[in-house]
Amino acid sequence: MTDDESKDRDLHIKQTLNNWALIEFVDDASNTLELLVWGEPTNRPPKHFKLTSPVSEIVDEVLGESCLVHTANSVYRVLGNGSHHKFPLQAYDMLAKGYGPDEVRKFYSIPDETDFSNRPRHTSGPRKGKVILNGPEFDD
Repeated sequence: MTDDESKDRDLHIKQTLNNWALIEFVDDASNTLELLVWGEPTNRPPKHFKLTSPVSEIVDEVLGESCLVHTANSVYRVLGNGSHHKFPLQAYDMLAKGYGPDEVRKFYSIPDETDFSNRPRHTSGPRKGKVILNGPEFDD
């Protein structure tokens, strides 16, 4: 067993995700309703995806390489730079059916400026503090 595999067992990593995005569902006044992560599992063929349950915390694991995403019942590892998207709550259905964040953004005519291509350093979860990205900060 490698050191990484041993670490995964200790942390109970449910899945490792590439090409991931922090999805921030917002209301009409741009208030954060919920945070989820959408990504492609590393152990699955292309075109498979994972949409997490609500995110409670995101922390750096290896600076610039990976983060750990904590939900109420699971921990996910996300690799590389992610993106951040603000979507209306109605967009959840498209994401759950397998549409990627870029497809959802185009469907809702959301400008690409909501995609920061940054990894979150840490979040305290929705309604508990701030979502801190490498660039701007978003108050909950």
